[in-house]
Amino acid sequence: MTTPAARFPCLDGYRALAATAVLVFHVNAATGYGDHRAVGWVLARLDVGVSIFFVLSAFLLSRPFVVAHLRGDPAPRVGQYLTRRAVRIFPAYWLALAGAVVLLDRLELRD
Repeated sequence: MTTPAARFPCLDGYRALAATAVLVFHVNAATGYGDHRAVGWVLARLDVGVSIFFVLSAFLLSRPFVVAHLRGDPAPRVGQYLTRRAVRIFPAYWLALAGAVVLLDRLELRD
């Protein structure tokens, strides 16, 4: 029997592929790399990664609540989830933001 907090590590790969597809789509859109190449039609459709990522995320985030409801158990504590999420995401977010500020500042000095 699985618990509401059961993980699905097999879906992490799909989420990584979806996130990579979105990244490649945006890089292609920003650089125009695929505009004049045979792979352009593939690169232009990688935005499907957004839909895949959202469907997987919705399943993974809602599953503990659905399982708890079906079992008649109390719902998982949202505060603990938000705290874990913040501890996991904010350091990388601030690092990426600082890197973007430094990079953009250097690029503006060259123009």
